[in-house]
Amino acid sequence: MKAFLELNFRTLIQNMSIIYATLCVVLAFVQTPSDEVYRPYRRAKWLFAAAFATVSANLAVYCVLADGDWTRVNYVIEFVDISLFYLEAIFYCYAFFTLLNRRYATWRRVALDAVLWTVASLLAFVALLDGMDSVRDLLMLVALALLLAFVIRFVYSFFVQYGINGHQLDDNFSCDMHRFVKWISTSVVMLTVLWLLAILTMFQNVYFNWLFQAYVVSLNIYIAVNFINYAGQHACVSKAFDADADGQADEAEGVAETAAAEAGNVADAEAENAAVAGTEGDDASASAADVETECATEPSAPQPIGIEASVNRWVEDKRFLGTQLNVEELAAELGTTKVALSFYINNRYGVNFSAWMASLRIEEAKRMMAADPNMRLEDIAMAVGFSSLSYFSKVFSQREGVPPTRWRKEV
Repeated sequence: MKAFLELNFRTLIQNMSIIYATLCVVLAFVQTPSDEVYRPYRRAKWLFAAAFATVSANLAVYCVLADGDWTRVNYVIEFVDISLFYLEAIFYCYAFFTLLNRRYATWRRVALDAVLWTVASLLAFVALLDGMDSVRDLLMLVALALLLAFVIRFVYSFFVQYGINGHQLDDNFSCDMHRFVKWISTSVVMLTVLWLLAILTMFQNVYFNWLFQAYVVSLNIYIAVNFINYAGQHACVSKAFDADADGQADEAEGVAETAAAEAGNVADAEAENAAVAGTEGDDASASAADVETECATEPSAPQPIGIEASVNRWVEDKRFLGTQLNVEELAAELGTTKVALSFYINNRYGVNFSAWMASLRIEEAKRMMAADPNMRLEDIAMAVGFSSLSYFSKVFSQREGVPPTRWRKEV
């Protein structure tokens, strides 16, 4: 069996290379909308295509360089693997980050990663030169360490960003939008495993390498398919993923103004301005007259009493039932701003927009379950505005401590 696998490994690699080249071509020809909101998606598309092309090239080079001898280390192949694995990791990193934060790929960050990749590649290349026998393994290990450091930095930064995006989804949507981006975090976790296993392939036997190739092709197909399917949700999800620094500054300023108007206390408003907007201490030194004047003259500054009355009427009319709203749509319906409404909900109820909507719907669901014990839970979930029974059960259990079926029996 071992001899058969070793003999046919090159054929396997050739086929894998063709598959990745095909994925690259498919992505290249996938049509995406020309709208501005799809710019990050289009950029990610080309980055994923570049990643697939890099994998394909790596395997193609292996087919040329491999001599079929599994008893010794082929340092030329190691050099190619380190350089192209690293480059592939960079393409994947920027592709996934672009979907979450369209301003991630700054020139400074790109330049830094390009320099580190060049250093790692040069170290691996120098190890191939004549007379480097005594330090060859050391140089290869240093190059591997740079690759591993990049992977660790990327994974850590990604999940920090992913957590931020998760809060943005909760702050903007009333339904479970996390399911549309779950594939992104799943892909990154699986990619992390892939990169760690890729390092081991340079030191393992043919059995391990066959299994590794099966894992790699499955993962890349998973990424390509989910990315293509994600196109339909990108425009909606990206509303919560606005990474524009100026927009964030304007929103923070608006939140501070709302705080001043609602509290009626200039000192408190200045403290909240520093906490919410993340501004420096010089903002806190603004005079009371300046703050009051700004709140009075700013046309978008919301009136808290008006917001409270509008929200109360909206809740009393049960307009939260059976509809999937985002905070921007609700703000427009109530005649206020997204910033003002978000700030009011956060301060009045102590939760984000998603949790507030969920609490309203859960309370209505409890009333319906108590009023009609025979009504199906799925019908109740849909009636109150949940996108699925499973999500309704999850949220209900989190809030009430028991699943809805058990709650209904106990009541």
